[in-house]
Amino acid sequence: MANSDMVQSVLRALDLFTILAQGDHALRLSDLAERTGLKPPACRNLLRTLMSRGFVVQDENGGYLAGAALEELSRRSRSRRIMRLAERGLRELAEHFPDCVLTFSELTADVIRCWLRMSPDRPGELQHPEGYTFPPYSSVTSRCLQGLAVHAAAYEENFPFEEFGALFFSSKEIFLQEREEIRRRGYAERHSGGQNAAAFFFPDHFVFGVSRPHGPLLRPEAVKPFIDRLKRDAEEPLS
Repeated sequence: MANSDMVQSVLRALDLFTILAQGDHALRLSDLAERTGLKPPACRNLLRTLMSRGFVVQDENGGYLAGAALEELSRRSRSRRIMRLAERGLRELAEHFPDCVLTFSELTADVIRCWLRMSPDRPGELQHPEGYTFPPYSSVTSRCLQGLAVHAAAYEENFPFEEFGALFFSSKEIFLQEREEIRRRGYAERHSGGQNAAAFFFPDHFVFGVSRPHGPLLRPEAVKPFIDRLKRDAEEPLS
């Protein structure tokens, strides 16, 4: 593309943002103007524009730093990609385990929310349940996420064991032992107390849940290859 076809102000704003994103400390207006060859007033106007959208922030001394907007856009893009993979994964699992209830859930500091669900009573339908959440400590989904998700510590601060976990475990030591086992395996399973289910961690704060309400024992090793393949797909660079 010829230079005359480019919007010069956009190029200059991108140059400013790139300089800030690659740096490890705040830069003054004069530093940025010198590096880009811009006059200070023009440089300031571009910085104000980038600040209005969160791409640039100022520190307490008036220096300029890269903001969190790009990281947030990247996070949203990754989340959309993970949801597409999850939809594909649930459909594949439903083909191989048609008698199972399948879920895809996410843990935040406040809640474990189920985003996707497939079940034998509605075969072939990818459900998007509203307000479907898992209580802490109670299910394989919650236990898997509490063991492996990046937000697990913040979540348990909001839902301490003494108030919530003691309803499901006879002691905190037993809960901690189970959590260590989940971390070692990368999944949780339970085949008692009315549960015949397994939950498989999906980075960094998601989980696939598989439960068989009736019928033979659910074998996690039969499900794990599907999840591992989806994990590999998620790790591939964005094209």
